[in-house]
Amino acid sequence: MNREAETRVKSPSRMVWRTQMSKGVNTPHRVSKVTCVINQHYGNTLTDHLKDLGLEDIYVESGRVVRKYLRRRPLGLPGKSITLQDTPVNIYRFTVPRDISRGVIRSVIEESGLYQPGRGTVFVQDLIEFYRTDPPRISESILPDVVEDRFVPVQKRLVTGLTYLTCVLSQPGSAEKLARLALELGICVPVVTHGSATDIRDQLGLIRITIPSEKEILHLVMPEQDSDSIARLIIEAAGLDRKGSGFIYRTPVGAGLPDILLRLGQQEHAATIEQMIAAIDQIKGDTSWRKRISPDHGRVSTEDLIPDHHCEVTAICHDDRSDMLIDAAIKAGASGATTSRVKKLVRREDEAGYAAQSHSTISVPAAIIDDVVDAMLEMSNRDYDGGDRIQVLDSPAAYVQTW
Repeated sequence: MNREAETRVKSPSRMVWRTQMSKGVNTPHRVSKVTCVINQHYGNTLTDHLKDLGLEDIYVESGRVVRKYLRRRPLGLPGKSITLQDTPVNIYRFTVPRDISRGVIRSVIEESGLYQPGRGTVFVQDLIEFYRTDPPRISESILPDVVEDRFVPVQKRLVTGLTYLTCVLSQPGSAEKLARLALELGICVPVVTHGSATDIRDQLGLIRITIPSEKEILHLVMPEQDSDSIARLIIEAAGLDRKGSGFIYRTPVGAGLPDILLRLGQQEHAATIEQMIAAIDQIKGDTSWRKRISPDHGRVSTEDLIPDHHCEVTAICHDDRSDMLIDAAIKAGASGATTSRVKKLVRREDEAGYAAQSHSTISVPAAIIDDVVDAMLEMSNRDYDGGDRIQVLDSPAAYVQTW
């Protein structure tokens, strides 16, 4: 399925919005989710800024970014040795009204210095969200003016034409292997997190004993035009076409500023190739100019890669509620969820520091998305008036091995 064909597929999240609006029980909010991956050294600066904006529901997850580290070979031998080096990062996620989303990420870039390579990545995605309160209203007077990118300094321009690839991996060490592949291809700075799987394991038979419940999750923000080809390379490299190895899916990105520091260590030139590529991205405003991988590359066909239009459904809730929401989704036909521990950044003075939460994601085929969301909302509303947050985001491409 090509890009033109994808645009003709009705948005499943829009279908969910219409269905729930017609029922009049749960009010969906059209919001933008901001994701910021930032070096832990600069996390306090970002935290303070988000508090100053008046945001209350901010979720923070720990992870690591992987980069190449170049050093001279010992004893004066020619060439350089290349190893991988991890750097700890915090991943901030929060939602804001769509009309101010670009102003918010520009303010994050300014306050955290994300235009400097190595600081981090920020991007925004449009979705619908079910939550007990309306999205936060932020005074536009404290946000940067949202002007056309051509009037913004090149190094601070937002980039469009991006996509977000999520790989959930069952075999230990797979994330490191795929991170190396991403760096060798010059795709992006890979981000690795960890989670646990909740799935229909009773259907797996004897193979279940070989599949660990702990998962490595690889996150890649990359040019959209290469995403299908990269996904096929990842499927082959990680053996995701074998049962129980994991799955991969793609979600759209509205705009962002990716980290372009793929390599650390001694550099031979005034500017690295990554810096030159990033500069051209920002001059042009998108990444379409650098398509270089054939869409037919690899042995996994496009039809296999995109079996159906999917949605990513995310449930953020207290730890003791995640199993109930996931069980409701599985009974409605979902195949399972990947759950990570996150901390909710608490702004109110009567609460201290952080509150532990669960962040569960489910890849759901469009054909059953209404049923799955209905079941989760019904469970969320049952004898509970707390802070379950359910988000629905289109996922136009997925590769999930069927059992």
